[in-house]
Amino acid sequence: MATVRNKKKKRIIIAVIVLVIAAVVSAVIAYAAIRNSIPEVSLYSVGTSDIYETVSATGKVSSGAVKEYKVNAVATVKDVHVKVGDEVKKGDLLATFDTSGFNAQIAQLQKSYDQAKAGYNDALASQKEAKKNLADVQKKVAELEKENKKLKKSVGTTKTTKAPSTTRPSTTRPSTTRPSTTNPSTTQPSSAANNNPSVSLTLPSNLPSDLPSNRPSNLPSNLPSDIPTSNISGNIPIDPDVIAGIDINDMDAVMAAVSSSESKLAANELMLAAYYAQEQMYSSLASDTLVASKKELMNTTKSALNSLQEAQQEMSAGWRAAFDGTITECNIFPEEQTSLLAKGITLQNMNNKVVTISLGEYDIHKVKVDMPVKVTTAYGEYTGKVISKAPVASGGSASSIMDSVGSSMGISGLSSLTQAGAGVEVQIAVDNPDEFIIIGFDAEVEIAVGEHHGITTVPSQAMVLDKTGSYVFVYNEEEKTVTKTLIETGASSVSEYEVLSGVKAGDKIVLAPQSTYEDSFEARVKEDA
Repeated sequence: MATVRNKKKKRIIIAVIVLVIAAVVSAVIAYAAIRNSIPEVSLYSVGTSDIYETVSATGKVSSGAVKEYKVNAVATVKDVHVKVGDEVKKGDLLATFDTSGFNAQIAQLQKSYDQAKAGYNDALASQKEAKKNLADVQKKVAELEKENKKLKKSVGTTKTTKAPSTTRPSTTRPSTTRPSTTNPSTTQPSSAANNNPSVSLTLPSNLPSDLPSNRPSNLPSNLPSDIPTSNISGNIPIDPDVIAGIDINDMDAVMAAVSSSESKLAANELMLAAYYAQEQMYSSLASDTLVASKKELMNTTKSALNSLQEAQQEMSAGWRAAFDGTITECNIFPEEQTSLLAKGITLQNMNNKVVTISLGEYDIHKVKVDMPVKVTTAYGEYTGKVISKAPVASGGSASSIMDSVGSSMGISGLSSLTQAGAGVEVQIAVDNPDEFIIIGFDAEVEIAVGEHHGITTVPSQAMVLDKTGSYVFVYNEEEKTVTKTLIETGASSVSEYEVLSGVKAGDKIVLAPQSTYEDSFEARVKEDA
């Protein structure tokens, strides 16, 4: 019996041991699986270093001094005294021209300019007069509108006959607004008045004397001659048969308007209709549109005249060398006419060499005249300096985008590598050039734009760039977590960026962060091998 019990006890112990081992193995496997699911990161400790900031670009080599003699008008070539490759001295005669044909062209352009100038002066005078007339009319309109407001208030409470009203046309051009054509009250004057052809029409004594006097032929002969009854200008939308809402062909309506107790108000409305028409006309004449077009025409013809006169003067004297140099182009020939589309003669000083580059918006502000430059060609390195910056940018907008992206990656001057070459032109003079720097070939330039010592920096490979800014992933040693953090950068080189805010020296950041990282996550540090 003892033997049987011992065997059972041993079996139980073995089973427990097996279960414990299985549990331990499962726990180890589970822990390993959990650990493997946590991203492993390599860390970099933020510190300080020196940055030597540069701007790099590719440019084309040219001579230090270039003079292009261009043909600005059609003329006949007399003699050409040089050919490509000739060495000339300052003041040497290069070519002569027959410019007698210019006289007729200049006379015609002078006539066109005189006419354009006269038209501009006439437009100015008309505009000045129109502004004065407009101010006078607007003053009269304001006075009449003020008076009519009082009259309407007084007669409106005591009379059942409503005085005609006038709608002011819009002064916005073009306009189709007419004065109101609402018929006045149908209340008629007494039959005695209607049947008596000798009824006297009494109008206010303050009617203006300068109202238009052109009247329709079918008006009654006994109406006062100074009542305006037609439009002021053919361009003003006033119906000549309807003034202040009164059909002037309707004798009863006219008589009712001018013989009633509201005659003064009716007469004022008639005058307002005429003044509104005048106001609209003068507003059109007082605008700047016509004056501006006349001025542009005058300036255009003047510019053409000046260019032709300058061309005649220059070509009559002949072309002379502006400095010592070499003729590199000659596209004119004796007894032939010049072409406006071709260059004439190109003179270059071959002893000096410059490299011209194009920089975008991000880089151009870093570059100053006299900054030192390293120039590299296929045959070696040379020193130089910045000698000029163009005052304006040229080309498309792609350059600034490319340079902004490139600079954020520590690469400058990307735009200069494109055919567009959009940006600001910068010229670099090469010190002690030799025959290995050939005009027309490309050269690499590196401009030293600043030195920064002992500044806080992060490596470019630790940064993540997107449209919202520059980021690094900061490691928290206590919580074992990584957090995406916005930083502000300053100076930069190909491999490093200055950090102005966001992290400080001693912080731990992740090297080579992955695009799949979340903004915050638990991480384990990769152990050094």
